[in-house]
Amino acid sequence: MENRLCPEKSVYILLTRSGTWFSRLIHLATDDCYTHASIGLDGPNGPFYSFARKYARFALPAGLVMEEIRLEVQTKRQQIPCCLYALSVPLPVYERLRRQIDRMYAQKDRYHYNLLGAVACYFNHPMPRENHYFCSQFAASLLERSGAVELGKAPDLVRPADFCQIDRFRPVYQGELGNLREAVPAYARRCVQHTSRFIFGPGRRAGGSAPGSAPRSVQSQTALRGPGRSAPPASARSRGGRSRPR
Repeated sequence: MENRLCPEKSVYILLTRSGTWFSRLIHLATDDCYTHASIGLDGPNGPFYSFARKYARFALPAGLVMEEIRLEVQTKRQQIPCCLYALSVPLPVYERLRRQIDRMYAQKDRYHYNLLGAVACYFNHPMPRENHYFCSQFAASLLERSGAVELGKAPDLVRPADFCQIDRFRPVYQGELGNLREAVPAYARRCVQHTSRFIFGPGRRAGGSAPGSAPRSVQSQTALRGPGRSAPPASARSRGGRSRPR
């Protein structure tokens, strides 16, 4: 177990839903609001990492990619629905995540999109394949291997919508992707450089909501969890997303 007095940093999970045929198919079959998941370590404005198509116009080839919010917005994807979550982790866990992502991205050509696994996941059938991942499997695998959080299921059975059900995740923003950079409060943009007590301010708890309510700029975009509530935002509770078309 990590030292509870160790400084903490934030890991971000970005859930989105594009208008691609694959995303629409998942949404139609599952009614998940979000069909793609990405993980980021450098603040709520990214970059984020995930498994997705490598070229915007073509579904294949697909693999490990870096997703830049600024570039996604510039490619006419401003109105994509998204939800951003933050998870506070001890510094050693954060550093393990960083090393894992850096190591995989440095060898990104070795990794491929787990299309069979993505389809099997929605039938609750695990189909792990060496060096193959789909988006939420990738994020879940990183979180599990680093010891960041207990998922309660195998990474290859984790759908994007499942991240909405993890109590330790704090909802930061819900709305259109094009408004994410402006809507996230300034203190959240700086959180990657501070310990959790500076992130949340006086009276806030690491890994949970502040007593009372969320920041006003976030409240205007989404209904966040209150003290003692484990439910995700109402519109995300049964649904999942992606910031890059599949």
